[in-house]
Amino acid sequence: MKPERRSGSYSTRVSYVDPLTGRRRQKRVTAKTKRELDVKVAQLKAALASGSYTEPTKIPFASYLEHYLETADLAPRTRAAYGLVVRALVAPRLGAIPLSKLTGWHVQELYNAVRETSYAQQVQAVVSGALRLAVREGLLARNVAEGLTPGRRQREPRVPAVWTAADLRAFLDAVREHWLFPLFRTAAHTGLRLSELAALRWDDVSLDLARLFVGKSKSAAGRRRVALDSATVAVLEAHRADQERRRAALGSEWQEHGLVFDRGDGRPVSPRTVEATMARYVRRLGLPPATPHTLRHTHATLLLSDGVPPHVVQQRLGHASARTTLDVYAHVLPVSEREAAERFAARLAASERDQIVTIAAERGARVASE
Repeated sequence: MKPERRSGSYSTRVSYVDPLTGRRRQKRVTAKTKRELDVKVAQLKAALASGSYTEPTKIPFASYLEHYLETADLAPRTRAAYGLVVRALVAPRLGAIPLSKLTGWHVQELYNAVRETSYAQQVQAVVSGALRLAVREGLLARNVAEGLTPGRRQREPRVPAVWTAADLRAFLDAVREHWLFPLFRTAAHTGLRLSELAALRWDDVSLDLARLFVGKSKSAAGRRRVALDSATVAVLEAHRADQERRRAALGSEWQEHGLVFDRGDGRPVSPRTVEATMARYVRRLGLPPATPHTLRHTHATLLLSDGVPPHVVQQRLGHASARTTLDVYAHVLPVSEREAAERFAARLAASERDQIVTIAAERGARVASE
């Protein structure tokens, strides 16, 4: 069809068959110049031929975001948090724009606006998630947010709360007669998370081989084998014997779950009970504020301070990489680096002294022979 010129622009119609209805339809294409019009027509025909063309929708982005929140597979708390972000930050800026008119520029401007807020990552997650759904539902040909730079606030590195070796010894000595002592001891000597300890089963523990296997963790990297020291093995052996006595005493009232740490009748120990017990002893002993996770941080910090290689600590903690371990425990490294510098200087000084002694001895031998 021959292009028409109206009010300083060119337009034409492209005929095509609607794949859904089988009916012939026409699509008007408009551009400022004839060359631009030719390009747009060629792009439209290519999209029609490949089947990637989607009819522009007039749905406002705000309405589609609500549809996304109702449709997406999200945890209840995540859905509620995303809803607040949508209504407070996304909809006021982009909500009135039709979904089909939304561009990468619009999205990037939003990312830039929230970059320094604590909601930057949630904004990126909800916008990109909604646009991915729109592509899957056939409303968009592509996700315009793909490849954009999400806004992320630069945060100061957080130094985890840790105890000294003396603090840890004082705590373990104080809870030695408490029924949760085996759990606290195992946490301190393995670096396991409280959730991992609560889910630990006797089938995952080999006291003969002095190791345990973490099967339930927060990530794939968390599934790991952890070696046990001989004293912790002895504590767990005594704990298992005590558990057997309790099982026999309770008889049919015992609830078998195969757990290493139970609340006294075989049922899983409550993390809140562990946290409350530790808090009570921490206050009583006047120790620095701490939670069960502090035992994990203390385990890692003491190992790194003692020169244990980061990749070994990484494996014990179940981090995805040694980089993660180094990022979390970077506060330990400056001391280690100074020690390394001193060791190198001492080694070099020793070599220099040996060389001076050797030269002096050779000179003395030459003088004697002359």
